[in-house]
This record gives sequence, structure tokens and C-alpha cells, in this order.
Amino acid sequence: IIDEAQNIKNAARYPGIFKVIHQPNQGRSAARDTGIETATGEWIGFMDCDDEIMPDFMERMLACAARYSSDAEVNIIQYASKRYNLGGKLRSLVEIPAQEYIPYDRRFPGREYCWDKLYRKSFLDKYGIRFLPGYDLCEDVMFNIQALARAGGLLRVPYYGYKKYDYPTNGYSSRTSAQMRKAVEGYDLLEKKMKDEGVDCPYAFREIAVSRKEAQADVRHVGSPGRKVKYYFIHLFRPDETKTKAR
Repeated sequence: IIDEAQNIKNAARYPGIFKVIHQPNQGRSAARDTGIETATGEWIGFMDCDDEIMPDFMERMLACAARYSSDAEVNIIQYASKRYNLGGKLRSLVEIPAQEYIPYDRRFPGREYCWDKLYRKSFLDKYGIRFLPGYDLCEDVMFNIQALARAGGLLRVPYYGYKKYDYPTNGYSSRTSAQMRKAVEGYDLLEKKMKDEGVDCPYAFREIAVSRKEAQADVRHVGSPGRKVKYYFIHLFRPDETKTKAR
């Protein structure tokens, strides 16, 4: 547990389960990097502070990961997830009908998130895959482009154990033009980093180009009062359930 004062107070009561790390607030990316460096387990997962996991989530996902401990091809495991809006109604779900290995040569639902995946720690350490410190917007996308480029793909499992909550203050509406310009800068830095490391994955560089273009287009539009109102009502009144399937 890094930062989040109330979470720290709660976690401190269970030293055998949680390890509390104190460091100056340097943003999400730096906090997650500290977590990666400190972790001692075989697999690493990330959870947003306002989300929920099912009671059997850890047990089931660790059991799944254990089955692939000796499989060098499986270094990232994605699980299905449900997203809820401000009113607590099911907004959408990333549907995984059956267990399958997806190569990183196309877009697929959830590829950009970190909260719906497990990563093999030795794999992250081997390639020095980390979040870019100081870049706290689109940081999940940048991290996963690195990870998927090195892994070549991921294993998707049909288990809905994660509940993601989308609020107007933690989603698209809270972004500003300055933050989007920072994100564009982050994609530039990521591209240079991966080229310097000799990463051979054309699709990853295509993803960087597409994501950077999307961020550039958003520089002029996000953060406006009208945009905030629009996304508030989208989150509040969006239809109860939609399904997103891999293309």
C-alpha cells in the first residue's frame, strides 16, 4: 500500500498481509514502480483504490497463474471485468467467452488497462518494464505497450472477479489539455526508449502512433465545462449493460 492515508491506516493492522511503504507523493507511476521493486511474489497485480474484487479473486487467479508457472510463453494473464457507472449500475463488461492466448498483433478489449491483469514479476524485471515516472495519464497504456511487445501476447481467462467503478472525477472528463500534452510527451519518450532498447515489435510502435494521435486530438477538447457535464451524464445514465467482445 503506497500513499492513500486511510488505506495505510487500515492495512497497518494486518502486517502479515500488507506491507506499508512510505514515500513522498510522486504520482501513480512512481508508486506502482516502487510496488514492483518491492514485491517478492511470482506475480504482480494492480488495483485502483476505488474498485472491488470478489472474495475468491486472489485464490482463483493465483491458482490459474500457478498452472502456468513453468510456461515461458505466459507472462501476462488478463481476466474478465465488469464496469459500473456512478449510479452503481452495470455499464459494460469485457467479455472473455473462453480461455485463449491472444497474440499482440491486434487491438482487443482491455489491452490498455493494468487493473485487469497479472504480470510475472521476473518477466518485468528481466526487461526492465516499468511505468514512466512523472507520467500519470495514459500510464496504463504506455506500460502495457512495453509489456505486450516483450511478451508477444497474453492469456485471457473467463473469470469476472474485478469490479471497476467509473466516476466523473476519475475518468475522461477530469483530464485537462495540459495533461494530454504531457501524455503526448510520454508517448514520444516511450517510443525512444523502446527503439533504444532494440524492441522488435512493429505493432507496438503502431499502437504508440495511434495512441499519440488520439492524445493530440484530445488536447484541444478535454477539460472544458461542457465536456465535464457531458461525461457526468454519460456515467450516470449510460445503459445498464453493454458487452464488449474481442474483434
